[in-house]
Amino acid sequence: MDRAEQKPVSYLSNQCIHAYLSFVFRGKNRNWSDLVVVSDYDRNKTVWRIPFPAIVKLFEEASNDWPRTYQMTFNPKRGDYDLTTN
Repeated sequence: MDRAEQKPVSYLSNQCIHAYLSFVFRGKNRNWSDLVVVSDYDRNKTVWRIPFPAIVKLFEEASNDWPRTYQMTFNPKRGDYDLTTN
């Protein structure tokens, strides 16, 4: 069942970094259209399909984002760090 859902960039980045499985779909024009990824964390829960235009937009935003400061605080509830930038 396809269902649109929004997730934070950090969540999707983590899915890609810890991919258990990933592959790319091609559109009718033979260009890449979607990235499908399953992380080791979510492999028994869900498969993520991310449209390439969204990935391109994220890379463009990240390349233009230059934080002056950042703070990392360990979040024991998540078992990971929360990152805060200016």
